[in-house]
Amino acid sequence: MKTTIYAAAGSSRNFYWRIGANSVFLPLMKKSLRIVAFVLLAVTLGIWAGLGANLGWTKTKIPIEHIDPVTEIKYVEWQSGFQPGLELLALGVGGCAFVFLASFAFRTASKSNQPIAQIS
Repeated sequence: MKTTIYAAAGSSRNFYWRIGANSVFLPLMKKSLRIVAFVLLAVTLGIWAGLGANLGWTKTKIPIEHIDPVTEIKYVEWQSGFQPGLELLALGVGGCAFVFLASFAFRTASKSNQPIAQIS
């Protein structure tokens, strides 16, 4: 089994990331993190919109207006429920942005890498 060690072009700090089969791992990780970020964004928006898309703070009780049939006066009854607000949407989108930006921490191998050693 041969292992080829590649030096990163112009950078010594990525040297240990580019040994043997691990050089294939980095572009896959980069792409995977971006896909996870996109799925997280879609799930966050879907849940927020599906549960009520409240443009204020999160509500755990939902006001329901009724009209008294005799006096025709409006009154509010509070029903237990959950409507996610903008802070939960911001938390989900912020988590998505963090995962997406983390994908930039992985560099792809440059095409001009030359083997510096072969171990048999």
